[in-house]
Amino acid sequence: MATARAIFQAHIDGLTALSLTSESVPITVAWTFEDAAGDIDLIDLPSGSTTLSRPAKATMLIFIPPATNVTVPVMKGAAADPTGVALSPNCGTIMALSAGPQVITLTAPVSGVRVIWL
Repeated sequence: MATARAIFQAHIDGLTALSLTSESVPITVAWTFEDAAGDIDLIDLPSGSTTLSRPAKATMLIFIPPATNVTVPVMKGAAADPTGVALSPNCGTIMALSAGPQVITLTAPVSGVRVIWL
């Protein structure tokens, strides 16, 4: 049995409070998985729709396209979905998952995508 932790941290700097002083606001979100899928893949995605192979235990997906990628990936619940959600072409996306498929649609092939299942 694999266990996993995922931590996302960010700071928002320069916010002005009611006192008109500059504030820094830290943000931390953490997840703990007692029985994680623990699967890390480096994949090449073709143009069109691709259903990602989700491990049985997976409840979180971290999708990381290459830093130089310019093709916008669209996450859908089914290949026939006309809209979906546009993801960043060159920044990672963290998604907590419920049941259902994860379909990525691309207008051009993208090589070297990291897919991490927890």
